[in-house]
Amino acid sequence: MTRPVDVNVTTEDVGAGDLNPSETAGIKATALRLERVGDLAGAKAIWQQLSDHGNLDAKFHLGLLSERKKAFSEAAVHYSKAAAEGHLLSMFALGLLHEADNDFEMAIEWWKRAAEGGHPESVLKLGHLLDVLGRRSEALLFYRRAAEQFGDAEAMNNLGLLHRESERRELAEDWWRRAAGAGNAEAMNNLGVLCRELGDTKGARQWWQRASSLGSSAAQRNLDRMDREP
Repeated sequence: MTRPVDVNVTTEDVGAGDLNPSETAGIKATALRLERVGDLAGAKAIWQQLSDHGNLDAKFHLGLLSERKKAFSEAAVHYSKAAAEGHLLSMFALGLLHEADNDFEMAIEWWKRAAEGGHPESVLKLGHLLDVLGRRSEALLFYRRAAEQFGDAEAMNNLGLLHRESERRELAEDWWRRAAGAGNAEAMNNLGVLCRELGDTKGARQWWQRASSLGSSAAQRNLDRMDREP
């Protein structure tokens, strides 16, 4: 397997086997410190200890360490063990591995399982992948869930794009305004484009200035283009 996009890690301080939660948390903290200073062998030994006690988060971290040495098939084995017992981050990671291998149906399957468990990133990734695959009606459902259930501003912006493609301008504007309210610079840029199309030059400039201040290069290009006009 090839390398996927990095996973954002949040450890879950749960007890494992005959270790109580406090002991487990302390051991995890030690493993994470070793990873930060580059002692991956030491970290692996600790994660393996916890994994042997049945800790699912440890199995996930063993998968991450395997990825760092580009042993992707080995990583998939660790993730699969944890995912089989309901570990959502491992399901998400398996989806990333399959996506990187262009096995999109397996990626969708794992992300759907994680989404059913309430994993926000999996819901958004389902929207992205289904959108890229041209399955727009399915993508719309997952973007909407990410937007409404988890308040995801990127999903709100993407809903606006899908509605705009379908000539539903009012719905597009509504979702872009929601996304802009949540700080999404791309949505602000899109609102600027919409204003310009409607002849609202002042509104377009205001949205592009806001987007540019948040780092949107597209908005800055639009401002520069506007300033060059007679």
